[in-house]
Amino acid sequence: MLRQKRKHLFYVSIILLVSILVNQFYGHIGVNPHDNFAVFNGGFNVLNNKFPFKDYWTLHGPLLDLIQSVFFKLFGISWFSYILHASIFNLI
Repeated sequence: MLRQKRKHLFYVSIILLVSILVNQFYGHIGVNPHDNFAVFNGGFNVLNNKFPFKDYWTLHGPLLDLIQSVFFKLFGISWFSYILHASIFNLI
């Protein structure tokens, strides 16, 4: 029973590690300006006390901007923290 749990935990940890590493690797290769910079700038705007739909227009909804602003607050405003946001949600 314990061996089966360890085996299951090993497989789950491999899947989690691969999901983060693959996303981190490919996230730094290319940029899709419309998709990537919309969320990046939205998170930056929320971090600077601007409100979605009041101070700036968003096409994808305010939730992504709010979550991205939390990542910017915790890890700084950088491309790494932007990709980390995507990696964490890929992990989930």
